[in-house]
Amino acid sequence: MFYAGVASFLLFSSITSASPILRRQDAVSPAPVVSLAPGTSPASFNYYNGLDSMATFDDFYGADNFDGSNNVQTVIVQEQSVVCVAQDVRIIQQQLVILQELAKRIISQQVCEVEVQTIVLQQFQSGLTSFSLDIQRETANVVGFDQNIANLAGQLLNDDLSLNAVDFGFSGVDVGGATVVVVINNDEDDDQAKKEKAQRAKEAAKKASKAAELEKQKEEELAAKEAEEEQQAEEEAANQQEEEAANQQDEQAANQQEEEAANAAEDDAANADVNEEDINEQGAQVEAPVYRR
Repeated sequence: MFYAGVASFLLFSSITSASPILRRQDAVSPAPVVSLAPGTSPASFNYYNGLDSMATFDDFYGADNFDGSNNVQTVIVQEQSVVCVAQDVRIIQQQLVILQELAKRIISQQVCEVEVQTIVLQQFQSGLTSFSLDIQRETANVVGFDQNIANLAGQLLNDDLSLNAVDFGFSGVDVGGATVVVVINNDEDDDQAKKEKAQRAKEAAKKASKAAELEKQKEEELAAKEAEEEQQAEEEAANQQEEEAANQQDEQAANQQEEEAANAAEDDAANADVNEEDINEQGAQVEAPVYRR
């Protein structure tokens, strides 16, 4: 919710007087939330996964108030209203991207555990989602920002542009306690008309976001297919090399067998010649005449 307040601060150009606040309107109750089942304790992230850096996580917004969406809004009324001054949408987009990249810097530069990075980012995104529901008139909250919190935006960075890592002196439960409602001049739409317009705009934005998501999915599928084909080609090449090596070994074994068979045949032929000579010699000895006196 803190960053939602900062985003609102940068979104609107305001005209205010130096006069003090005159009074506070009645507090606006938050939208109803789903109650926990009987006997169920609020989800706690204190010491999540045994991390000391999460020791006091629940202290910021309170238990069962993960993103501050259960905070009570207190609207402040000033002598001179804060008026919305339309700016070129490109300027708004630039301002929001600055906030986006600053949020990335805050998380990646100052949070060192992936679990904590994930949880605080989800908390940040959920706070913006709550503001989105306010814009769409889906809650009882007014569309506005906490002036006290938003005015701290200039203190996020030091003079050397390093992050100002100090305690700013507030807690998450304080967000909404000084809510300013921005006035739109010549606005003739009632809440129902605004709700319908917001719904149509939301659907259009969702389609655009889905189209981008589908395009990204196609690119990922194409990359995965190319990687699979490359891996398959490498496997086929490896199999071919193994097959060629096996064929070469078989050929060498066959040649060796042929050589051994030829050598054996030569040995047999040589032995046959020797045997024949011995037989002939023995026959000559038998047939030799015997002379008697």
